[in-house]
Amino acid sequence: MAFSWFKISGPGNKIVIPSLAGMTQTQAAEAVAILGLKTDITEQVFSEDVAKGKVITSDPAGGGRVAIAGTVHLIISKGKERIEVPDISGFTIEEATSALEKVRLKVGRVTEKFSAIQEAGLVVDGSPAIGSDVRKDSTVDLIVSKGIEQVELTNFQGKTSDEAQNELTAAGLIVNSQYEYSDTVEIGTIISQDPSDVSTIGRGEKVTLIISKGPSKIAVPNVYGLAKDKATKILEDLGFVVENKNMPAKKKVTSISPDWKTEVSPGSTIKIS
Repeated sequence: MAFSWFKISGPGNKIVIPSLAGMTQTQAAEAVAILGLKTDITEQVFSEDVAKGKVITSDPAGGGRVAIAGTVHLIISKGKERIEVPDISGFTIEEATSALEKVRLKVGRVTEKFSAIQEAGLVVDGSPAIGSDVRKDSTVDLIVSKGIEQVELTNFQGKTSDEAQNELTAAGLIVNSQYEYSDTVEIGTIISQDPSDVSTIGRGEKVTLIISKGPSKIAVPNVYGLAKDKATKILEDLGFVVENKNMPAKKKVTSISPDWKTEVSPGSTIKIS
């Protein structure tokens, strides 16, 4: 029978037990049951070396003696002890330090970076990151906000909308384009912007551009006597919709509606024949 050589050995007829380290609780119980012994669990502790649920050691340990029909006390592993890095985002350095110490972690290096989420001086994240599992007494580096990064803001009034939008987007700003008619500012040119009275602005903030749609009214030009193709191009270049049904390409214009010199809104339909 297995383990039979452990029986009845030494003074007082005590039983020598085998090493149970690394066995599961069930395996250990079976190993000593053969010797007429019982087991119980006296303690469960964390271990970096012994898997969860397995025997770290016993009392008495392997090679020790226990009375006939006695009990072997087991110390079982709870596995590796890991602590979750708590959520310290939005904390001051002092608050983060206190929160980490409460769960037996320590503050490591403190570095800064720009953040559009947290105010300057508040924790953005940790390293290892918030929610990570780490060993007891590990250090957690703090990443602290320097606030929103400031970028230079140019006043684009009088410049083209393409130039303004390209430069603002490249600077990491959000462009809100709005369009208005203007009798004094050329179409596609910036009438005004908001903000306009500051030299710097936070990266990721919004800049509103008011872009000219040109005059609210445009005088219909005189295209009488011009060939249909040439007259159509002139009118379309001014933003008009030209209607010239069934008119031959080379035929000259003899009728305009609304008539020339009439002021109409951009995008209006002009009929020629």
